[in-house]
Amino acid sequence: MAGLFIFLFSPSGSSSIDVYFSPNDHVRTHIIGALDKARASADIAMFSFTDRPLAQKIIKLSKQKVIVRVLLDTKNAVGNLYSKAKYLTNHGVNVKYAAVISLYGVDGIMHNKFAVIDKKTVLTGSYNWTASANSRNNENMLIIHNKRIGALYEKEFVRLWKNGTKEIKRKKPDVIKTKEQIENHIGKIVILDGAIRRIRKGRRASFVYLKNIGRFKIVVFNREDVQWKAGDSVKFLVLIEKSNRYGLEGIFQQQ
Repeated sequence: MAGLFIFLFSPSGSSSIDVYFSPNDHVRTHIIGALDKARASADIAMFSFTDRPLAQKIIKLSKQKVIVRVLLDTKNAVGNLYSKAKYLTNHGVNVKYAAVISLYGVDGIMHNKFAVIDKKTVLTGSYNWTASANSRNNENMLIIHNKRIGALYEKEFVRLWKNGTKEIKRKKPDVIKTKEQIENHIGKIVILDGAIRRIRKGRRASFVYLKNIGRFKIVVFNREDVQWKAGDSVKFLVLIEKSNRYGLEGIFQQQ
């Protein structure tokens, strides 16, 4: 399906809206096309940002005298192994993390997925800036060319940006030493303390097993990080995950 183009006229000014659906409309290409037209600014509020080509485009844009600001959801940026938060920051992009609002002990999220280009073009919809959104998920995205709508989205972005932080305030992770403790920490980043029983190398990752945590495996995607050997005493920072396919496992976090 090709994208749909709509032209509207109102007293507030003419508007045009491009409508796209993934995975058929190659939405990433249209996002890059919109970013190519940026001349002064690009403000992005994104719940999940893992798409490398889009991250590379943002980095390139920031080096072309375009003022780029990226606001990310705090929990997703911390817990998502593929988040491009650090990648963007390391390449000089101005990144902030949205303030967390808690109600009755439950943390909220910054669930927006929009960008404002030159304060007059808005990209918005269900589409997160991820590879899955582009090629696998059923998503929608609108590109709205209207100064009044652009101003409204820009106002909201500025509000979120002012409340955001440059650094994530991390709570000190719990230290885990037994298998029984792991089930209570699913979805959390913890420190695994123990001695290595064995290391198994797979096609896409290495798997580390500790003596005191039984068959529970720690997945290390970057093989250059594997500098240990059996018998070494270690303290690993890991994200505990559980899925139907892989069961309970720890995803090694670079420190």
